[in-house]
This record gives sequence, structure tokens and C-alpha cells, in this order.
Amino acid sequence: MSRRFLLSLILFVCLGLPAFAQDVVPPGAENDAREWYSALLRRHPAGASDQARVAAAAKAEDAMKRNDKAAVVAALEERIALGELSNENFLNLAAAYAGLTPPANLKALNAAVRAYQDTRYVPRQLPIAERALSIMADALLGLDRDVQAEAVLQELVRLDDANTAYATRLANLRRVMAMRIRATRNEVDAEPPRGCVSFTKPPSRKPDFHPEDWVRLLPAVPGAAITREGDEICVSGLPPAATTTVIFRAGMPVDDGPGGAELRADITLPKRSPRVDFDTRMFVLPLGQTPAVTLSTVNVSGVSLQLFRFTERNVPAFLKQAKFGEPLDQWSARWLSESNGSTVWTGHADIPRWEANKLIHTTLPLPEALKTAGPGIYAFMASSGDGGGWNAPGSVQIVQQTGLAPTIWRGNDGLTVQVRDYSGAKPRQGIRLDLLARNNDLLAQATTDAAGVAHFAMPLLRGQGPLAPVVVHAFGPNNDFAALDLTSASFDLSDRGVEGQPQPGPLDAYVWTDRGIYRPGETAHIMALLRDPAGAPVDLAAHVIVKKPNGQVFSDTAPPRIGGASVTVPVTLSPTATAGTWTVELTAEPNGPAVGSAEFKVDNFVPDRLAVEPGALPDRVVPGTPVS
Repeated sequence: MSRRFLLSLILFVCLGLPAFAQDVVPPGAENDAREWYSALLRRHPAGASDQARVAAAAKAEDAMKRNDKAAVVAALEERIALGELSNENFLNLAAAYAGLTPPANLKALNAAVRAYQDTRYVPRQLPIAERALSIMADALLGLDRDVQAEAVLQELVRLDDANTAYATRLANLRRVMAMRIRATRNEVDAEPPRGCVSFTKPPSRKPDFHPEDWVRLLPAVPGAAITREGDEICVSGLPPAATTTVIFRAGMPVDDGPGGAELRADITLPKRSPRVDFDTRMFVLPLGQTPAVTLSTVNVSGVSLQLFRFTERNVPAFLKQAKFGEPLDQWSARWLSESNGSTVWTGHADIPRWEANKLIHTTLPLPEALKTAGPGIYAFMASSGDGGGWNAPGSVQIVQQTGLAPTIWRGNDGLTVQVRDYSGAKPRQGIRLDLLARNNDLLAQATTDAAGVAHFAMPLLRGQGPLAPVVVHAFGPNNDFAALDLTSASFDLSDRGVEGQPQPGPLDAYVWTDRGIYRPGETAHIMALLRDPAGAPVDLAAHVIVKKPNGQVFSDTAPPRIGGASVTVPVTLSPTATAGTWTVELTAEPNGPAVGSAEFKVDNFVPDRLAVEPGALPDRVVPGTPVS
């Protein structure tokens, strides 16, 4: 197969297929249609001749001309039993079943499902798929399966939203259809386990609707929480490996009509999957604290334990595959330990007071090898002791036990590191710091001063590829060791409103205007301050550039300095000034990058006016006496 033909085939598959949202064939209908079709084929187990097929097709065509539905059914059933079919055979038979008196709705559904199955993925046969869906919807309504009929009509509207007849049929059905349960789903591995129920009509969104007032559970589940989430009602705290009947009381309100009759939904939660989890974010243990970690398990009676050590010089290799504070899977932990680390301890621990399908929290003491194996970082791996081999559930906890708490600032002058005591926050003097590259080269060493501070110059941070700095190691007395990853995201407080200003360059400009919005023809007063990183005024020539909303430069001036090396520029807007957001940029050199910016809007607006008439004022205002 040539590459050009393969590419054409891929483009046809990707672009030519209709965008079917989901399979709307009702559950079990495909099996029913298959059995119905097999029963027809058994009429001629030895096959048939072309002459017999032509004769059966002619009978069917003649019956359709005479509008004899019973004869059409008999002829088409015979034609389908003879084999070598087209989709139109199933579609015509489905229409004939539907046209009988009374309609043979179940057979019409079987024939329409068969036609839809063979056409839904073929673009040129999309009209046949739509006709099949239409017959399916009518048959389902005749069988009092209006919830499934609604899903079929939804798919029809989605496939051809320009056909108003489909939308009208769907709207009419929803208008007369009572509130019923559409589907249930379970989340057995959620904590706590829960199930959710969706409806043909969503429950009321009014603030006075409280779903717990309309729900009853059989058997009762103490402590269950009932909430509305979107158009679903969810029940949290359901028991796993059991079936709970959720009863929705009659008259539960909906927004588009009266509530329905009492509804029942059986939510069956399976047995929970075995699970072993560490809180991988908590990977630093202060010296002096009992070396222990918390393990969460489900359906695990015991765990097999391994402790891997990565020496301090293997930390850069470790960081190529993992990040501190992020989950590390068992396979990666084993591979890293074999290639860059070593196993220093193995063991086993039972899970006390474990219960089936319950989340159990267990505190695991760390082995003595954590203290005696030497400086580095450790991977503590727990896997199910109940069997399962490599597929057994497990989790990996990275452990770094240290009394050193380094903090790093990156600036224009390089890297500044301050080391404090982890438990007392006092500065630590005499701590050796190593700056390591990705290829494990030692880029530089430094020692903290009395304030716990050391510095690495900017040229050390400009390495690329294997020479890029990736980690800072801190070494204290008694093999105390800490590692700080330079490639991970910094601690971000922006979502708490304390992100602070961005770190300025050699120049820092603050630009503002006297108003935020102006009308065409008015004068915008632009002001700016230019400072160095220490906050002292900088007496350099500054360009103030004003740009229109389309990015075109409106003015570029170099105004004289006034007090405190500040700048003020009046910008008179023309009567035809473009409406939109205008930009002000301050640069320290022609065609240089902006060191400060601001925005203002231009728009034709009428300012709000308020008429105020002061009333009579008292002669005196006496403390403690109200005055209007």
C-alpha cells in the first residue's frame, strides 16, 4: 500500500465519517435483532438462487405498489431469508412492520436496528440511518419505552438539526413524557463510594429545592449524603458489594412541568478494587520527628515493603524520571533503583483492623536503615501482600529526612540560597551547598554565612542541555542532607492574592494615567516613574509610546524629567480617535523593549450625573445624637 493511498484513506476516515455522538441502540436490542435475523435465515439453511431472490424482490415491489402491508412483510421476510441483502431491504421491512394494523412494533424495532447498524458509519448512507432512527423512535414509543425513544430522537436532531420535524417530535415527546429515570452510574472507588441518577427531566434548579427531602434509601444508609450535581442526584456513602434502592418520592419538582410519580432506582456497587496509596506530597520529614508515613489501603490485609536509597550524586539522574512531591509508579521506582539506586531494606506489615471495602489509614514507622544508610533521598515502596505479582496495587513514597530547610531566590545576579533550621527556622551557618548540572557535574560550591545565606553567580545558571543546573544540595553535620529541585515549579501563592510584583530587570517603570477611560478629543495625562532595582530614581532618557488598539503608534515622545526623575505627558486624542483599548509603553532606549506599560480605553460615553440638593443642617452636632 503506497503512503499516498494510506494518507488518503486516513483523511477519508477522519473527515468523511459523520460525527455520531454515541450508540443510541437500546440495551439488548442488538441481541434481539440478531436473533430475529437468524430466525429468518433458518427458513433457507441451504441458501438460495439468484432467480429466487429476484422473484421475492419483485413480489415485494408489487405489494408496495398496491400498499398491501401484509404482502410486503411476507415478501420482504422471504427476500431477507434468501441472503445477499441491501440496507434498503431491512429499512423497507421495518416500515412495513410499522404500517401493519396494529403495528408490529417489536419486529419494526428489530429491522430498524439492523438497518441502522449497517449504515451508521457510512457517510453516503446517512439518510438511511436517519430513516432507521425515525422508525426506531416510533417503535419504542409504541412499546411504551419513551425514555429510549427520547435518546433516539436526540440523536436524530443532532444528525440533522436543520430538520424542524425532528426537533418538533422531540419537544412534543418531552412535553407529555413524565419524569422518569434515564440512567444510573456508580463511582465505587470514590471516597466515600457513591452512585448518581439522571432523569428524563432534570430536577428543579430553584434554591428552595433540597434533594434530601425527596429521597429515601432502602435499606437505610446512616450518614449518606444526597446532593444535586448538574442534572443528576447523587448519593454518597453507599455500601460497596451491595444493592441500594433509591426511592424518589412522588411529585419531586421539575422546572418544566409537574413532578412525576414515585421512582425507584437500584444502584449496585461492586466490590472495591484493592488499592494502596501514600500521600506523595508529604515527602520531607524533619529531623527529630518520628520517622513514619501514612498509608491508605482498600481491600488489602498486608503490604510488602522495600526501601531504596539514591545517593546524593544520583539525585540529578533521579530527577530526570521523577519530581519531588509527584506520584512515582512502582515500575519506575524499581527501574530507578536498579539503575541509579540500591535496595537497603525489605519487610512486611499487616494492616490492623482492616475491613473489606473500607478505606483504612495506617501509620507505618520507617526502618532504621533510613538513618544509617547515608545521605541521599529514599523511595519507600508498598505493594499489596495479598498476591498479584507485578500487577499488585502499590504506591511509592519519596522520603527526605532532614533538618535543613533551604529557600532559593533566582534573580538577575544569580541564585541566592538561604538555609534555615527546619524545626526552629533559625539561620544555619556553615552549611555546604553544591550546585549540580543535569549531567551530574559539580558547577560550584558555596558555604552559608551567619545569616544562612550563600550565592551562586549568574553565569553558572546559563548552561544548556547537560550543563543546565537542576538541583542544589545542602550538607549539614551528622550526614544531614537536603536536595532542592530547580526544575520544578516554584511555590505559587497567586491564587491567594499575594503573588507580588514580577522581578524587575535593570530598570523598573511604573506607568499610570489620570483616568481609565476617555472620549475622543479629550486629553489623557500619562505619568511614569523610572527606578533601578533598589528603588532609586534613574535619570535616563525615556520614550513614552502610545499605541492605538490596532497596534499602530499614535505618538512617540521623549519628555523632559521633572521632580524625582518622573515623567508626565499630555496626549490629546483626535475627535475621530479609534474606540477600544489603547496601550502606553515606556522604553529606556529607541526600539528597545518596554520596561513599563499601562492601558486606557477610548469610547463615546455619557458620564452618569446625579442631582443633589442638600437639606437643612442643624446648628450643632451633638455626640451620640443621630444626624440626617
